[in-house]
Amino acid sequence: MTKTPSSSSTADEHRISDSALINKLGLTFGIIMAAFLLLFYCMSSTAYKNKIDITPISPTAIESPTEWEKGVEQGIQSLDKNQAILDQRINDLQYLLSHNSITLGMIATFFGALITVAVIFFTLRQGDMVREVVDDAKSKVGHMDDTIKRAEEILEKIIADKKSIESINTKIDDIYIKIANIRTVIDKIQSSELDEEKFIEPSNNSDEDTNIDDLNKHLDKGAQFFNLGNFNEAITEFREGKKLSSNNSYAKSQFEFNIGKVYLEAGSRIQAKDTFLKLLDWIHEYPLSRKYAVKAHLNLGSIYFLDGMYAEAIEEWKKITNTTDDETDSEIVDDIIRAHNNIGHTFLPLKRTIEAKHEFEAVLNLENKASSNEEIHGLILNAKQTLLDNKLL
Repeated sequence: MTKTPSSSSTADEHRISDSALINKLGLTFGIIMAAFLLLFYCMSSTAYKNKIDITPISPTAIESPTEWEKGVEQGIQSLDKNQAILDQRINDLQYLLSHNSITLGMIATFFGALITVAVIFFTLRQGDMVREVVDDAKSKVGHMDDTIKRAEEILEKIIADKKSIESINTKIDDIYIKIANIRTVIDKIQSSELDEEKFIEPSNNSDEDTNIDDLNKHLDKGAQFFNLGNFNEAITEFREGKKLSSNNSYAKSQFEFNIGKVYLEAGSRIQAKDTFLKLLDWIHEYPLSRKYAVKAHLNLGSIYFLDGMYAEAIEEWKKITNTTDDETDSEIVDDIIRAHNNIGHTFLPLKRTIEAKHEFEAVLNLENKASSNEEIHGLILNAKQTLLDNKLL
């Protein structure tokens, strides 16, 4: 790619060419003057050499008086002749000097005018060059000012972006810290266990056609497979029991809940969530199956918690804790205690200490209504200790 010369290099080239031109003019003028002087000298010396003739007196003129007189006269005549020649030369010289003076004056005037014009031209040219340099410098300064302003704007934006990035990084770090803290309490999050309660002869349900023994058989086998970790076989047994309990809402709810619990234990949270949501869609029509609605909400909250959806988890658990204070079913009370425990341990690492305190205090207030389940007794003791450790009592 051809590189375009800068304005400074162009100005230097102009200066070099102008200097060379001045030198050539000076040399030419000197040669002309020397030639003119040489010509003038040659003309003058040749004229004298050719025109002045001094005739010598012959030696024989002094041999006799007559001859001597003739010689003297001849010498006088020669002198007169030479005098006339000298006078003529003087006149010629005067004319020549006068004429050459005029010529020299004209030549001097011409060259003086020429030099004056040259000086004026080069002075003007130099002025133009100076103006060009000044204009170029002003242009560069202007561009430099724009560049500096742009650089300052970019720097300010970089500083602002850096502060913004630092703020975002701080928020991200805070979120990671909170998530890390929340994950440390995963083991403290409780969910309802598999329901292995045996079915009894129905008294209030119109399901006389249901074979209770067959239902209990599928329930027992499913529970055994579950405890052994054979989740596929457990689901198969619970589904068979669900088919047999189509006219028994309570049994159907229990089998449906157990299927969701197996999915949750097996790590299939999507299938577990879908099962619990399907259970909640129709269970509200059967008041006797209310406890399975509570269990479904409790386990849905656990699924949301494991997926990092803490707000949704708290919302599900609060659907349980908002039940009336006159709850008498100890099994439902146990799940309400679990829900309060879960909410409290979720609020605590988020620095929502006042809300966490309220949840742990609710656990303590339900102690008299809870069952004798050792797990629930441990949650109550843990709630007391958590309040003391965080200086919330």
